[in-house]
Amino acid sequence: MPDFMSKEQLVKEWRFNLSNHTPTEEGKEAMTKLRSAAKLYAEVLIDQCPTSRDLSLALTALEESLFHGNAAIARNLTDDEKPSRDNA
Repeated sequence: MPDFMSKEQLVKEWRFNLSNHTPTEEGKEAMTKLRSAAKLYAEVLIDQCPTSRDLSLALTALEESLFHGNAAIARNLTDDEKPSRDNA
């Protein structure tokens, strides 16, 4: 049987995930690198793809990718206390 988190643990995790986190200096540098790479890729997409719904979707997916990358950094490269994942 899968080992699921308790509802109480899910609430703690989502409260953490939906809170503002101050990244460490390492995290700030990583976010800057992600943004720089995303900007370059957006320029390539705009330069190489015809204006279309597909280009719009590609740019939206890039924006979502950057968002999730920044979230991964902010939630993990922070000095904020993370909720325990123990089910005990």
